Amino acid sequence: MSQRYSGDSILIRKIYSMKVVHLKECAAAAGISTGGRKAEIQDRLKEYLQCCTGPGWKVEKLDRAIHRVYDSNYPRLDPAAGGSVSPGAKVSSYDAYLPTKEVVPSHSNQEVQDTPGQVKKTVRCICLNNGILPNMVQCENNGCGVWQHWDCVRPNGGIRKGFMCEECRLLLADPFWKPVEFILPAGTMKQIPGMPPIRDLKGNIHARISLEQTFFLTQQQLRPCVSDQSKRRVLISCIQMEDDTPCRIHWPKNISMRINNLTMRPYTRSLSSNIGINQRDAAVNATMNVVSGRNMLKISAVENFTWVVMVYIAEKQSHEDVKRLMMAPETKEEAKVRMKKLLAGDSEGAIGLEQMTLSLKDPMTCTRISVPARFSNASGPQAFDLDSFLSIADLNRKWQDPTTLKNSTVKQLQEDTYVKVLLHNLASIPDINSIEVNANGDWRPEGLEDTWFDICQELGRDDLTKLQEHFGSVKNEEHNKDDTEVYDGALDVDEKEEALEAVSALISVRGEDNVDQSQQPTTVGKKRQSPVEVIELLSSDDD
Repeated sequence: MSQRYSGDSILIRKIYSMKVVHLKECAAAAGISTGGRKAEIQDRLKEYLQCCTGPGWKVEKLDRAIHRVYDSNYPRLDPAAGGSVSPGAKVSSYDAYLPTKEVVPSHSNQEVQDTPGQVKKTVRCICLNNGILPNMVQCENNGCGVWQHWDCVRPNGGIRKGFMCEECRLLLADPFWKPVEFILPAGTMKQIPGMPPIRDLKGNIHARISLEQTFFLTQQQLRPCVSDQSKRRVLISCIQMEDDTPCRIHWPKNISMRINNLTMRPYTRSLSSNIGINQRDAAVNATMNVVSGRNMLKISAVENFTWVVMVYIAEKQSHEDVKRLMMAPETKEEAKVRMKKLLAGDSEGAIGLEQMTLSLKDPMTCTRISVPARFSNASGPQAFDLDSFLSIADLNRKWQDPTTLKNSTVKQLQEDTYVKVLLHNLASIPDINSIEVNANGDWRPEGLEDTWFDICQELGRDDLTKLQEHFGSVKNEEHNKDDTEVYDGALDVDEKEEALEAVSALISVRGEDNVDQSQQPTTVGKKRQSPVEVIELLSSDDD
């Protein structure tokens, strides 16, 4: 059976090096049966740790008891620290694999120091054992930097670059609901002991996993959530640590959730279907299902991988609050260099053209962009409107470039300086919606010949007047051309004669109707027009 409880290898080594009396002491401390032979007690404690068959607080209590009993009865000091093994003490062969720094189980972050002179590491792992082990990984999100056990967060291996802890991933998954208080530490769904795995139609084997947690809420915590759920909620979310799209809420397949014996449905998709790379699950709003005092959460599913469940209180964030999480915008020089690289083919997503056309319209609303934005790691040259994007992201929780359809996060979202300068220069000419950009990063409105403008320089008054006159005259020519096509056709002699005959025939048909004209409403002061007058009226430019 795979070991899923972080530090279990250390704890199991301690269990198998203890005497019967000390094993019974550990079992009694956690409320586990102390009967049977030594091997039976050892297997019972091992299964309790690996499968978490009891509540989380009991598992933690057993963890503490094993460390306490072992340290008090089997002394072993680190020779590098100036200690030695006490005379006559029997040292187990497992002690050679024990770390010199003892594991400190706790729900809070622990600052631990490997050796004197080194910087302290803040350890907070999903296994609740916040001690330093040989294989560690650090969260690379700005402002976090906690360390976790690599074998806990990625038991099957993976890429360490860009790793983020479960709390940072939750914050970036839906920044419009910011966690302000975690009611429980992150809990990992464990394999159900004694339950065989399930084989699907494709032959893949999926483990049966479950999680059972008890948490408490006070009136002070619950009252603001119940009074106004639009501003504050009690949420339950799940993160898959090996997810290809790391910053999203993702629930396992075939899930069954009960909160205080009330069934909840975490998602609307089919229970047996996989989530797509562009899909997002939502956090479960448990505000109306929890009570003040003791609450019970039970989750079971059929899925592999590492699933972390978090219960927390979240506050609604405005668009301005989310904008504070964005990346700082580029300078004009940096934006020009980026455009040159895109056209030259020297960067990811490069085009490799001598010049290209850039639209000033938002691809989502098809209106002119107000505040241009882009993703630094997922966008091409096309910008999109920031406010429109945030409004949509607030609903579907997708932080995805609308043009390239690449996934990103709010941390990589920034204002597009290049397009912002263009919109500023062309604010008085709203008819210009397309821009041409050459290989040097210079620009000009589409349709203008032999003139290029530098993005790093302000548009002069003479240049602006020239553009206004040019595109104003173009607009008038197009308008006059359209008017001429419409009215000239209506004033054509042959068509005018045909229209005259049609109107005359219509009047004659109506005149033959046997209708009592005395019963028809009369129009005072108005004269019936002849067919010629009707045609002249339809042909008038003013009308």
